[in-house]
Amino acid sequence: MYRIHLTWFSFLFSFLQIFAKDFSQFVLPPPASTLQPAGQKRGLSKDSVEYRLRRERNNVAVRKSRDKARRRIQLTQQRALQLQDENHSLQLHIQRLSHEVESLRHYLSQRHLQ
Repeated sequence: MYRIHLTWFSFLFSFLQIFAKDFSQFVLPPPASTLQPAGQKRGLSKDSVEYRLRRERNNVAVRKSRDKARRRIQLTQQRALQLQDENHSLQLHIQRLSHEVESLRHYLSQRHLQ
């Protein structure tokens, strides 16, 4: 089995070496980067109007994001409390039903003995 895989690999490798040159015309060149090179920042002065507008928009976005996170945490905490209350109620209900089952079993066993 190892020999079969090796043979297949050799065939595939040979095929690619032979025909890769013919298909090179169909390969797209990498896209020209529209981003600035890493490490370079836009030359905005801290006194410029554009800089101030960007900072203000960013501050608004940050406030909005943090408010949304606070609301999400608050809703999650409220839901957790609701589920705890529901869980407690269900546990009490289970206890009542278990007690009722035991009472009925006892009643039936007493009745069976008579």
